[in-house]
Amino acid sequence: MVKPKILVVEDLWPVQDFLQRSLSTKVKFLSAFTIKEARALFARNPDVKLIVMNACVPEDAESPRPHAPNTPSLVKEFRQSFKGPMIAMSNVVEYQAMLMDAGCNYKSKDKVHLPENILKILGILFPFKKRIKGQPIYKRLAFFYKGTNPSS
Repeated sequence: MVKPKILVVEDLWPVQDFLQRSLSTKVKFLSAFTIKEARALFARNPDVKLIVMNACVPEDAESPRPHAPNTPSLVKEFRQSFKGPMIAMSNVVEYQAMLMDAGCNYKSKDKVHLPENILKILGILFPFKKRIKGQPIYKRLAFFYKGTNPSS
């Protein structure tokens, strides 16, 4: 089975790491930490099935992290050729709305449930309700954010 490719445009390593660990067995994961990387990965991978877009991402590796949304123009750029699902990812509701207006057709504020939502959008069955030590797997994966052991 060929894994569908997803492109995640997000500058925070813990978020990228969480998503990659959560999804690596089901999808081919493409990580872009800057707008420049996102453009390059998108150009080299015309078979991307889904894009996750954060609102505030540096232009390149030397640029500081922006404090205002700068990816709506990238969403519009990608939408010229990409017709698949695109998820607006931001903790700020207004930024989500800006990404939705630019062309995203899904939104996610809750990053913990984002892997499950990605797999639902792609139509991939995933055992998120599987119990490990009495907890749903998404709670076990959430410790990457909190830095605590979920078993304790």
